[in-house]
Amino acid sequence: APDAPLRVLAGPEPWPAGPRLAGVSAMGFGGVNAHLVLTVPAPAGGDARPTVPGAVPRRRVIDGPSREEPVVFAFSGEDLDAVRPVLERVADQAVRWSEAELCDLAYALGTAPAGPSRVAIVAGSAEQLAERAGLALDWLDGARPGLPATLPGVYIGPDAKDGMEPSPPSGIPSAEAAAALWAAMAIPDLTALYGDHPARPFDIWRDRVFISTAFPPVPYGGSEAAAGKDAEDVEDGQDPDEPEEPDERVGREQAGAGPVAGVARWVRCFADDPAAVERPVLPGSGETLPGGQAPPAMNGKDRPGGRSGTENGERPVRRVEIDDPLRPGAVETLVTAVREAIAGGEGLAVLCEGDALSGFLASLGREHPDLGLDAGRPCGKVPLDLDGQGPLPVGPADVVLVSGTGEGIAAACAMALAEASGCALALLGRGRPGHDAILTDVLEELARRGIRHGYATADVGDAGEAAHAVRELESTLGPVTMVIHSADADRPGRSAGLTAEDFGRHIVPRLTGLDNLLAATAPRRVVTFGSVAGRYGLAGGSHRALAEGLLRERVRRIGGLHVDWPVWTGTGPDRRPGAAGAEVTAITPQEGAELFLTLLRAGDLPPSVAVHGRLGGPPAPCPAGGRFLDEVRVHVPGVELVADSRLSLGSDSYLDDHRIDGLAVLPAVVALEAMAQAAGVLAGRPLDEAGQMTFDRPVAVPDEGGTTIRVCALRHEQTVEVVVRSEETGFRVDHFRAVFPVDPADETLAVPQLNRDGAEPLDAGELYGALCFHTGRFQRVRELTLVEARGCRGELHGDDPDGWFADRPVLGSPGLSDATIHALQACVPHRRLLPVGGERLVVRPSQGDVRLHATERHHDGGEYVWDVTAIDVRGRLVAAWTGLRLKDVGPLPRRDPWPPNLLAVYLQRAAVALGLDPALHVTMDGGTSHSRLGDLVLGVDGPAHCSWERVGRARGTLGPASVSLIDELRPCCDEPEETVTTRIWTALQCLSGAGRPPTTPLTVVDCHEGGWLLLRADTDLIASTVVRVRGVEEPVAVSIMTGERR
Repeated sequence: APDAPLRVLAGPEPWPAGPRLAGVSAMGFGGVNAHLVLTVPAPAGGDARPTVPGAVPRRRVIDGPSREEPVVFAFSGEDLDAVRPVLERVADQAVRWSEAELCDLAYALGTAPAGPSRVAIVAGSAEQLAERAGLALDWLDGARPGLPATLPGVYIGPDAKDGMEPSPPSGIPSAEAAAALWAAMAIPDLTALYGDHPARPFDIWRDRVFISTAFPPVPYGGSEAAAGKDAEDVEDGQDPDEPEEPDERVGREQAGAGPVAGVARWVRCFADDPAAVERPVLPGSGETLPGGQAPPAMNGKDRPGGRSGTENGERPVRRVEIDDPLRPGAVETLVTAVREAIAGGEGLAVLCEGDALSGFLASLGREHPDLGLDAGRPCGKVPLDLDGQGPLPVGPADVVLVSGTGEGIAAACAMALAEASGCALALLGRGRPGHDAILTDVLEELARRGIRHGYATADVGDAGEAAHAVRELESTLGPVTMVIHSADADRPGRSAGLTAEDFGRHIVPRLTGLDNLLAATAPRRVVTFGSVAGRYGLAGGSHRALAEGLLRERVRRIGGLHVDWPVWTGTGPDRRPGAAGAEVTAITPQEGAELFLTLLRAGDLPPSVAVHGRLGGPPAPCPAGGRFLDEVRVHVPGVELVADSRLSLGSDSYLDDHRIDGLAVLPAVVALEAMAQAAGVLAGRPLDEAGQMTFDRPVAVPDEGGTTIRVCALRHEQTVEVVVRSEETGFRVDHFRAVFPVDPADETLAVPQLNRDGAEPLDAGELYGALCFHTGRFQRVRELTLVEARGCRGELHGDDPDGWFADRPVLGSPGLSDATIHALQACVPHRRLLPVGGERLVVRPSQGDVRLHATERHHDGGEYVWDVTAIDVRGRLVAAWTGLRLKDVGPLPRRDPWPPNLLAVYLQRAAVALGLDPALHVTMDGGTSHSRLGDLVLGVDGPAHCSWERVGRARGTLGPASVSLIDELRPCCDEPEETVTTRIWTALQCLSGAGRPPTTPLTVVDCHEGGWLLLRADTDLIASTVVRVRGVEEPVAVSIMTGERR
């Protein structure tokens, strides 16, 4: 209510005046809830600790930063580039941190070992910290290395210099003085400020979430490609690959739905799908495709040739045919047709063999949608499985010629190759050492690593310069045996304003440059680099796309390898860590270099591959479908699938049969079915085996409306990893997770031979309602023919999988799979168990009734681990759980009298939990020691003894020691005297059965929940309780004695 004194915060706010009180709640299923009320501690008295002579005085502990008492935040690293991402995070997130968290951060930074590059910020509030972190970033953008700077509240020191010896201050330094001294490396740390401050670990990278408003979209870290930008986003002269300013990026993310998070960030190598690559057929030529299909549209315009207008008044389409994109004059013909089509408001149809022009046409389509060109969404691509186990193509005797060294990508790959193979590097570029900072860094790094190398300055587009530079390099290093070509000349601009000469300036360093290098060398292996933006299209990047497409075609013809890369971090002035926005898939130099070496080691590679993660755009079609794949958000065939589905009691009536404490909850087996559907799409076939399962958090479905779940799947080499997330947690939490093997081991699972047991069965009426909450189609246990604490057997009703969903479930009937878990609840009848994971689940098609066999492996800390097998009447496997984990989520109150077979299980479980010998086995049909109660017999096996009796029916007289014990126990047990007396009498009967005198002293160890009492008799323990038993009118006192647990 608006006037309520208590409310849920929708965002961070300053603490109100007055005493501070805060409530913290933790809630779990099954009634495991906790609530704490916290307050500020009372002011402590004066510090009575003695002062150590010569010690540095300590600053008093503060509750939080303020204008009067600001705090110093000491950021450091090996260099300023290492400090930058942290400052960016602080500038963006500090306003969301509490005062306590600010103090924790200051303590962690100030007392940690500091690097040589230091930035100290003095701030009295979270807002001031964020503002001054931004000032520090602005200074770093224009800083000169080694030059210290002083800004308001910001102290940026030079890098460490040899021989500088820090000296500690003699007293308590002020915040400003301490910051200046620390930044200048005059003191090693800020222990003098924060040495006595109580602090907790603080993670600045953890996002804070306020639950009173809808969760914002989850950013997919570095997952969307720049190729997804529209033409309007590229202004004249702007680099389409250049990351947007933070404010612009935030605006874009807030305006749309935002990127969708998947299982994890990924990068793969892709090649053209041979099945999707067909020879182009000219519209109107009379030819047909295989199967009699009509020829395809020419880049979206299914109109026969000519530039004349078509029927029905439609605008004309300019048609151009390029028989060979590498033919002299082909580029000029293409560019002229494009310019005239744009100027005349015409459509454009281009026909060319192969994919050399695909990126160029996609770029045009993004800038000029009216041309009717393909938008360039990458399709017909397949991920490559790279073994990467073969030898490298070069060794210590080889020389690798590397062009475009200043780009950074080529240099990183070349360094990795040299270190892995021992080859020498002949570097060729336009930069001059000493004038080009990036080139200078590269050459210094090569020298530091001890790589044999040489460098020559040349324009590879000039045949004479290229030949001269190659001769110079070969004279010192030896003949070139491999070429890595990455020369570039990227000047972005709108295609409408570009001439054939403009395109030529981009083609020369790439295509002509390669020809010049090949003319001057005789390499065994040729590798060229391009960009993902050039391959798939980018508004404003048609020049790059055309040049790289022609280069790709040239490499295909000479038998080389062309690699299209995404953005790399840290490989240039605009590629520093953190510069890539959420819409750009950026890979690290280390990751890129490792992929490059893997490609070189792989055999049977196609002539052209593309390395990238997500590329944005609409998802690929998902023909397989499935109940839980309603709205496909992301689909990269063979790699990733993200799909949403809406759950409600109207569309999913089975939810009404699966209520925990009245709340409809998605069954774990249905979540597994959702994950299996997604995994099957990426594998290309149904997968009926899951492993590494975790069910960490249930998905609740409200009675009104419903909720949305999201299934995210990611294909690895031999497995598909899948998670389920939910709208109720903003799709930020993995509620369920499983890994599906694509080619599971063809092993024979052990199928037990089950016979009907002789014990009294437990029918479904004893299981459902009293122990299990399931109703309707989930009630599939007919009876349990054997129920023990560590195992059970039973029979289940069969279930037709059809009818659960519109499509037949991949994992069979969810009701039948879930029922294989229900039986285990009878083995722990006094505690509610919920499945939380498992090592493996195998499901096979079945018909008819099913027999169940379950064995407990072990239990510890409230978790039970079971192996469960279900077979049909012919002995064929139906389902098998291996390492199924069940968690104790709270007590399961018993309202009705215990049936004898469940009572034995309960007594055994509870007694062992109190500390009795784990080997204890309680039975209702004999045992090495037993006690009768009418027709009922309670027995125990092993070195144990038992006794039970109706309350008030104890026979004989208790001694004075027992009477005293009864008086001691009555307040603890809160029971009538005759009940406590009967307890003591049954305990004495256990002693008698063990041959111990009735005068053996009994002492109270403890009283426990559920009315259990633990007594000690010398080295033995006696567990005592009072229960109600079916067929017995009075309450029954029970005592069980064993040795103490070892």
